[in-house]
Amino acid sequence: MSSGTAAIVTINKHGIIQSVDQGCCAMFGYSMNELLGQPVTVLIPSPYKEQHDSYLDHYHSTGKAKIIGRSRTVEALHKDGSIFTIRLSVSEVKLGTANSFYIGMIEKLEDATAVITVDRNGTIITSNTNCKDVWGYEHTELVGQNVCMLMPSPHREAHDQYLQNYHETGKMKVIGKVRNVPALHKNGIVFPVCLRVQRIRVNDSTEVFRGKVERIEEQRELVFTLDKDGVILACNRIFVLPLLGYTLEELRGKHLNVIMPSLLPSESSAENSAPDPDRDPNLPPSQKDGSALGKRERESIDDQPPSKKSAQPSENEMIPKLPVSDSSNNSVLVDSSSQISLKHEGPIECVQSGSPRMPVMNSRSSIESWSISGKRYTSCRHKDGSFFTVSVVITKFVTPDNQVCYAGKVRRAAEPKQTTELPTNLAQAALPEIPIGDGRYSICSQTIGSGTYGKVKMGKNNTTGEVVAIKILQKDIMDEAELVRSLREIEILKRLRHPNICCLYDYIDCPDRLYLVMEFAQRGELFSYITERGKLSEEEARHFFKQILNAVDFCHSSNVIHRDIKHKNILLDKNFNIKLIDFGLGNFTVEGGLRGTFCGTPAYSAPEMILAKKYVGPEVDIWSLGVVLYSMLTGQFPFRTVSDIIKGSYPPPDGVSRNCAHIIQRMLTVDMEKRATMGELLDMPFVTDGEINQVLPELELNQVHNGEDLINVQSISGGGCPFAHADSST
Repeated sequence: MSSGTAAIVTINKHGIIQSVDQGCCAMFGYSMNELLGQPVTVLIPSPYKEQHDSYLDHYHSTGKAKIIGRSRTVEALHKDGSIFTIRLSVSEVKLGTANSFYIGMIEKLEDATAVITVDRNGTIITSNTNCKDVWGYEHTELVGQNVCMLMPSPHREAHDQYLQNYHETGKMKVIGKVRNVPALHKNGIVFPVCLRVQRIRVNDSTEVFRGKVERIEEQRELVFTLDKDGVILACNRIFVLPLLGYTLEELRGKHLNVIMPSLLPSESSAENSAPDPDRDPNLPPSQKDGSALGKRERESIDDQPPSKKSAQPSENEMIPKLPVSDSSNNSVLVDSSSQISLKHEGPIECVQSGSPRMPVMNSRSSIESWSISGKRYTSCRHKDGSFFTVSVVITKFVTPDNQVCYAGKVRRAAEPKQTTELPTNLAQAALPEIPIGDGRYSICSQTIGSGTYGKVKMGKNNTTGEVVAIKILQKDIMDEAELVRSLREIEILKRLRHPNICCLYDYIDCPDRLYLVMEFAQRGELFSYITERGKLSEEEARHFFKQILNAVDFCHSSNVIHRDIKHKNILLDKNFNIKLIDFGLGNFTVEGGLRGTFCGTPAYSAPEMILAKKYVGPEVDIWSLGVVLYSMLTGQFPFRTVSDIIKGSYPPPDGVSRNCAHIIQRMLTVDMEKRATMGELLDMPFVTDGEINQVLPELELNQVHNGEDLINVQSISGGGCPFAHADSST
């Protein structure tokens, strides 16, 4: 969770700090004079510190960016020695041909740990505010309930037996340990968490139990520094305990195969590695259930009542199996706001792609082979003995004293999507339903999209049986400006009725939630359609682009600008027709008025936005359309860096017609005055050639069932300006 605290730091190509803002000084505890001229590593704890210079050297020598252009959750070092969590985004700006500098945007993240206290019977006594973010329940919904409501089966049914065993025997098999367990959200979704239970004795006869829970997010990245044999020298302190259950002190000096058994240790590090009970017939029976760091507490089995033990899967059955991607020389440009990437053959980010295959879980390979194979998926062993799947990237680097080391990056991996096509009905989805809107609609637990302030779920119109998409916005975590944007999005969607714009059917305004009932686009994002095919033919790209163009033209003719046109916000319905979505950053244009807000996604943003120049609005959408068309035809983003965007420098798309290249060039023109207008685009041969435009049907404007006017923003937030034309932060 963001604390709202932001900072900016600029460094040169040698990693020396050139400038900082006051936010950076306040965040790290330094004065400006203390930071200027210092290496940026003064703000970086181990293991990032020792790897930083090698990142810069590698980028300067190869042009392959591993950090630039990405948003990452990492650790930072305060002047007082304390370590805290930040979200870091790094951009490169080139000055001339030989000089460049790097801009780091830093956002401090708050502690998101949920804390619950229960009595000896498991009844919840207290909960902190983070519990709502983790489980979705209000404090009043939790207090007085049994804590097992937050657990999925079979943990829910076995929990009372855990407590009974403890009260009868006094043996603490869970208390004081860090465990990797599943949790159950209010909406029915099961997700992984790190659980730590503490016993608190109130008096001689009363004790309570306090549980601290951290949700394990995929964007959390473990970073290791390993020696030449794969022995752990350092790792980031804050992330290692919730993800693995170990402390840095427990892992330092151990081989990486302590947590990744498929990694083969070298002979010189064998004594520090984990025994492999499946491959070592000489291992004593007493150690075959043991972890690498000592006897494993088999809580997942031993804490069950005797009747449950036989139903537990074996250790090998517990290992999740994910596809392993083949190596390739392709690389990707990451859309840091949405974590969506397209293949890019230029030197950007070395990430594996290719056809998935099932791994051989017992095959073992060396640290050297891992370092040359790109990203891989493998099983990771938690301290509590459970297994889960992670993605791993190992790279070799040389320290200033010429020691060969390896940098390891590890993330928890989710099961890959088997198909981009979504279920056509809730029965096919086979998920529980939750009624909303006085029973007019039902929400199921399948998430089909997500954003900063909520998620999009599959749903159903209970009157007609039609499948819908329900966008759920959490008003209670929005500030005034964010609430204004959400209400304005409803007003925009009420105005826009077009076959290529996702239709708003209804909206339901609750005290802490805002539900937008939308048209359901069965075939998902255009991005997924492109990535499955690598790139599109010119005719297919033209077919989609004309529909996108018609949708955006209708917006502009209705005095609406989108300002976040990208592949993620373009969906396909069951007939492969375009549906433009997400007007959360949209606004109304005012004749003669100019905007100055930098919003949207950097990879699609026009130069004037990045340079904080004033703009009317339609011209920034035109630029984004150019990026969309280019990437449909090539499977690549046109721009490698922020500097390239500012200069409008991109490689010409291969194998396209002259008319196609011309329309891209006109849309990706830096000069706003010379950039193509919508009217010019509609008359260009690339658009007018090929298939015949269909005449748009007459569209009724009364499709929103709730026809009442929106409540005035002034009564909600105390603001004084009408939201339809507000641009305070949008």
